[in-house]
Amino acid sequence: MSKGFPMYNVIRVVHFAEATDASDRAEYIETVRIAVKELGALRQLVAPTLPGVINGGDALVHLHFPSAEDAARHTAELDAALRGPITVRVDGVGYPACPAQARVDEPRTLYRALLIRVDPSAAGDAVERFERDLLKMPDYISSIVAWRLSRVATPSVAPSGHTSGNRSSPTRSTHGPVPEPSRPLERRRPLVRPGMP
Repeated sequence: MSKGFPMYNVIRVVHFAEATDASDRAEYIETVRIAVKELGALRQLVAPTLPGVINGGDALVHLHFPSAEDAARHTAELDAALRGPITVRVDGVGYPACPAQARVDEPRTLYRALLIRVDPSAAGDAVERFERDLLKMPDYISSIVAWRLSRVATPSVAPSGHTSGNRSSPTRSTHGPVPEPSRPLERRRPLVRPGMP
């Protein structure tokens, strides 16, 4: 593992049926927390998203593996653990980690992932310009205290080619592969409850 950051990340955003009550949500979160402990991830985050999140799903799962191979060995188990009677959709990606940038001495109490799908026909220079612009966001949003931009390496868990992003996840999708590339911008300081990595 290199210098303080995981080598490969897997993110899943779980969407529940609207009528799901609080006790079923809590039971689901706890069941998934127990299941992901068996997957060999270096770090695990399983948490409900905050109330009022827009298109951000109901639960966020973020796992850090030592390698893409380790992640690949456990992805099917993870996705099986996320299926359940209250689950209506799961969005997600896998990607290699890169070094994060951070503001010195700022607490990192909240976590946010922004997943964006890029049209495969987009010009490379336009994509690179957009990525540079994304990395400027912390200059304008002081509550972003640590951030990184990584390109997706594994097919998205989503059914259609949509541009997505919000407080925790992609919008409108279900299980199934989506053509790539996508880029997750990780930022610390978002919409999942405290106690996160």
